[in-house]
Amino acid sequence: GLVFHDLGDLDINSDVGRVIYTTISAFAEMERKRILQRCNEGRERARSEGRHLGRFPDKMLHQRIQELTEQGMNKHAISKELGCSRTTVYKVLG
Repeated sequence: GLVFHDLGDLDINSDVGRVIYTTISAFAEMERKRILQRCNEGRERARSEGRHLGRFPDKMLHQRIQELTEQGMNKHAISKELGCSRTTVYKVLG
């Protein structure tokens, strides 16, 4: 496992302090890139396997948008009525 030892305050004004700070920063940046790479690879693998990514559509909301459109309500009024964004209404209606 990982053991952390607190060495007290790091003086980044000294040569040794800057080296330690730079080294720790480089490792943190490298780990962040590795995490992002693994996440992207996982998403890509899921897509290639045909898995759904993201939230599933709210079918009741979509149905209600269709109903209000058929009743002659405009897109802006539908978004206000249902408490959703106009973008959602436009996406549902195509």
